Amino acid sequence: MPILISGTIAFPPGTEHFIGATLYVMVEDVGMMGAPAQIIAQHTQRNVSYDGSPIPFSLEGNMPPASNHYNLRVLVSFSGSNEIERGDFITKQRYSVLQNGTPDTVRVQVERV
Repeated sequence: MPILISGTIAFPPGTEHFIGATLYVMVEDVGMMGAPAQIIAQHTQRNVSYDGSPIPFSLEGNMPPASNHYNLRVLVSFSGSNEIERGDFITKQRYSVLQNGTPDTVRVQVERV
């Protein structure tokens, strides 16, 4: 499958190094107002380590219709669950992606919950 999105995940200054986390990168279709976002592509990576450098990622899939609106969401989980828990890192801002029907490269900032 082709790469839809690639990029890096940046952590806040002062974040302690860690090992053994699970990384979830999701592309959501957010085009329907009032409807829950639908995940159209997801990448899961286990045993992720952070040494102070941004963590690279790539997400593969088929290019969705360019007419819809898509958001990139990231969760770095320390329990391995795809549910957000205290101490995890998440995206807190919107990252619009795939707006022109082309792959994207993005730098994602995460914040601790």
